[in-house]
Amino acid sequence: PNDLEQIMVFSQFYQIRSAAQIAGFLKRFFSVTYHNLLKTKRIVARYDLRKDYIDALHLNASKLRKALLDLLGDEAALNRRQLRLPGLEWRPIENPFLWAVLPSGEFTPFLHDQTAVCWGHGDFHSKNLLVDNEGHGWLIDCARAGEGHALRDIVELETDVKFALLSSTDNLEVLLKMEEALLMPTRAGEPLPEFVAASPDAQKAYDVVRCLRAIACDFVGEDRGMQEYYHALLYQTLNVIRLKPSALAGLQRYKESDRRHPLLAAALICERLDDWPHVPATWAQPSPVTTAEKPAATSTTPPSAASPSNEPVPPPAGQLRIIGSVAGFAIGLVAYLALFAAIKEPWVALLVLAVIAVIAFTIAGIITGKDALLVLGEIIKTLWGKWKR
Repeated sequence: PNDLEQIMVFSQFYQIRSAAQIAGFLKRFFSVTYHNLLKTKRIVARYDLRKDYIDALHLNASKLRKALLDLLGDEAALNRRQLRLPGLEWRPIENPFLWAVLPSGEFTPFLHDQTAVCWGHGDFHSKNLLVDNEGHGWLIDCARAGEGHALRDIVELETDVKFALLSSTDNLEVLLKMEEALLMPTRAGEPLPEFVAASPDAQKAYDVVRCLRAIACDFVGEDRGMQEYYHALLYQTLNVIRLKPSALAGLQRYKESDRRHPLLAAALICERLDDWPHVPATWAQPSPVTTAEKPAATSTTPPSAASPSNEPVPPPAGQLRIIGSVAGFAIGLVAYLALFAAIKEPWVALLVLAVIAVIAFTIAGIITGKDALLVLGEIIKTLWGKWKR
């Protein structure tokens, strides 16, 4: 047979091969073919992800708003902080439009320290990746190639697997559990939790994405925080939402109702980032995958090339509350002594201090949605970190 007859696009390869075979191909591709792109990697001190996921995709608030109006069919719903999707009415979700778009109409900037950038394809979806019968892969349509976020190609391929190649999405409850599981890790080297889907198609997509996450870990190092990846994933997912139905009609399994999946995924990313690094209490807490179950990814970068993470690990809420309690007591004592010196009446000074404390706690709770001790602890921790630097 002709050599060209032995070549297929990755979207076809995905449909006829198992998750293990697809993972094997991806590991080989990224460790051999794609590895040359990683040789251009450099570290940028402060990097705004909007450059690669808003500007490059020509995504803007008006396009996203129009797409959401078409999907929700209700102007009032778009202005609510929480949304309810048909088939998932019992589970309110965050409104990603209100979360990600500022009142000015600009997208929220996500700046990250020590971000890895390198040359990449820039349009890395399943129809621009070719596969032959021997498992070799190469890229076509490189018009958008250039330097950018080192994870952008991985992020785009993940969204393509979930929203274009996953062949059945009618059960939003299955997708809810899958997306929550994919957002559990806090660090790149943290294994994804065990996930057993009722749908074989969802299970396959999850296993392939798990392989992609392991490859991403090789790109940036296992200690790198996942916040950067989730921010990039949010931008890319919002772009899927805003695509016109005519642009999506050529996908493997497009139906108008399938646009609920990226909306659900974007909402869950917002929920996950909202109280970082803590997992929302309302989410299911699946058990983590054991070392034996964790898929091994072929290293795509030598250990010395993996960029160390300078993204600080926020302390747990309990520690912050202890810091806040100590700081609050010290501030309260100083304030009481100052008031007593000014008023000369101990009980009046104590009453004034109590009123000020109640007002401060109330304002802190209204603004942040957290208790004042936690807020105060975060402030002290931040100031201490800056003072040490």
